[in-house]
Amino acid sequence: METPVPYEQTAYRDALPPEIAVKRLAQPGPPRLNVIVPHLYREHAFGGVLSALELGGELAGGYPEVRFVSMAEAPPEEQRIDLAGLVRGEARNNVSIASTANAQPLSCHARDILFCTYWPSVLAWRRQAALMEQAGLAPNPFYYFIQDWEPGFYPLGAKYMAAESTYGHGDFCFAIFNSRELARFFQQRKYLLPKAAVIAPSLNPVLHNVLKAWGFTLPPKPTENVSILVYGRPRQPRNCFPVILEGLARWLKEAPPQERRNLRLLSAGVAHESIELAPGAVLRSLGKLSLPDYAAALAQSHVGVSLMASPHPSYPPLEMAAFGLEVVTNNFPGKDLSQSHPRIRSIPAPEPEALARAVGQAVESARARAGRPEQAQLPDAMSPDPWKANIQKARIPRLSPTS
Repeated sequence: METPVPYEQTAYRDALPPEIAVKRLAQPGPPRLNVIVPHLYREHAFGGVLSALELGGELAGGYPEVRFVSMAEAPPEEQRIDLAGLVRGEARNNVSIASTANAQPLSCHARDILFCTYWPSVLAWRRQAALMEQAGLAPNPFYYFIQDWEPGFYPLGAKYMAAESTYGHGDFCFAIFNSRELARFFQQRKYLLPKAAVIAPSLNPVLHNVLKAWGFTLPPKPTENVSILVYGRPRQPRNCFPVILEGLARWLKEAPPQERRNLRLLSAGVAHESIELAPGAVLRSLGKLSLPDYAAALAQSHVGVSLMASPHPSYPPLEMAAFGLEVVTNNFPGKDLSQSHPRIRSIPAPEPEALARAVGQAVESARARAGRPEQAQLPDAMSPDPWKANIQKARIPRLSPTS
């Protein structure tokens, strides 16, 4: 007779939507903003996590207290982001930390306002709202900082449906989108988010300072060869790395040998093996670059290739265009970056043959422009102002507890 496997030891539980447990309501204290993020590790504070922490710290200025809640284990202080340094106003003196890792329940009270980011954090609001209703109280509103269409991270199934359901809380939710393209996509899908603001993305300060040091005049691109810089993340399906490889291989197959010899093919993002795409044409990985090294690579590159199967524009194509590269990227519902900058070519879908044609056109244009300085131009999808200034311009209201 077959020995049964304990349910807890099966992989099926991993396919379930995550849960964030909330304890019974504690005694009410002063209004407190709860900024829920995936983690608080300084070493891994890039992109979405840092944007969420900076936005949460700015909004905390409207509250007497702020609590940062990590969905991972809270790191020791020496490995933690300087949270107090991100917080504005009175709350800077009343910063606390909590973690929901390993099913640790989160203690909430009726005057807690939640700032949700990655979609499972909305499950904490749901539990708090249910507890308030059980106590005869109206649920508090919550912030939802939406940085991507997160159901798209999953195949159709329980996690897809759970992620999409977090967009269904109507007037309780104040949605904050990190780009107009993403907000447009949500409008097209008719999600019921009547209260919303859009914060335009900004060029990374390090990259902005490089352009500023150049007087926003781009140095001439080399004339002796052409460099193609790929945003290479092989293990992220959204970045369509196999399509990039196949498209480059098809273009190179038609290119004469002399043209291949004058090419440099580089990949930045995540380290991977060197890949020979055609005789004499090898894509070499630079791995994850520091921002100064990334700026140097942009300055020396002629063509950029960066795909993203998402309505979020993503930063690499915009950064590449700002540094004068001829860029090949893709459309998505609500997103056509070719309208944002004259150097961006946006193919209708991540399809190798279309990418091969666009790369050929980009290389030809880059060769014609090489050897002369040009004025830097920021894509229209980006704001010329710093991120914090964009937050302030969005005029996001303070959400108040209902009790």
